[in-house]
Amino acid sequence: MKSFILQKCRSLLVRAYSVLFKIFALLPRNNKLILFESYSGKQFSCNPRAIYEYLQENKDQYDYKMIWSIDKRYLSALDGVDAAYIKRFSFKWIWYMATAKYWITNSRLPLWIPKPKNTLYVQTWHGTPLKKLANDMDEVHMPGTTTEKYKQNFLQEASKWDYLISPNAYSTEIFKRAFQFKKQILETGYPRNDILYSPNKESLINRVKQELEISEDKKIILYAPTWRDNEFKKVGQYKFKLQFDLEEMRKE
Repeated sequence: MKSFILQKCRSLLVRAYSVLFKIFALLPRNNKLILFESYSGKQFSCNPRAIYEYLQENKDQYDYKMIWSIDKRYLSALDGVDAAYIKRFSFKWIWYMATAKYWITNSRLPLWIPKPKNTLYVQTWHGTPLKKLANDMDEVHMPGTTTEKYKQNFLQEASKWDYLISPNAYSTEIFKRAFQFKKQILETGYPRNDILYSPNKESLINRVKQELEISEDKKIILYAPTWRDNEFKKVGQYKFKLQFDLEEMRKE
């Protein structure tokens, strides 16, 4: 019973927020306002961060007001960072989202948010697909959804994107098919990877090694697998099971 009541309250709140959003969205766009979000407001990271930092470094040339959307449970993501932010799903967040000229995010936004006509939605995405995505998936094992519903929701969200960033030609072809994306794909490489081509990359590499207390003559290999949709605890929470023996790898 308690679960039913909470679900009903959440449904009513979402409906109210959606109506409020549509009213605010009738106002003119703030052409200098950019809303950034990374992994549903959980991080200050990835391609949105790289774009944000570039604009910050060149703010004399690009005079924008830049705001981060942060989930209130993950405010620590901004520890030590001097960045303006608003709490995701707050009243202020609804106002800024509805009136901002630009949305820049690396993952999906909630379906109940309609994209205002004159808002530009830049989807940066967050990886090269070495697995099946969206419409290419044969089966979806995520809790709280079905394969058909998942695909339908994903494609509905993707239809709102104005621009989609692709890291390479391989990804471009998959994105077109998996997201059924027919608007403009920017095959520019990922902004987060620009640092790898920095003129002073050697000093940056050495700085990272020093921080991690790794000898400068050592090569670093990063293994960072994504989550698997069949290994979950509950909706939105996934397990992490390392697939090999770290000590064995260290020896080899």
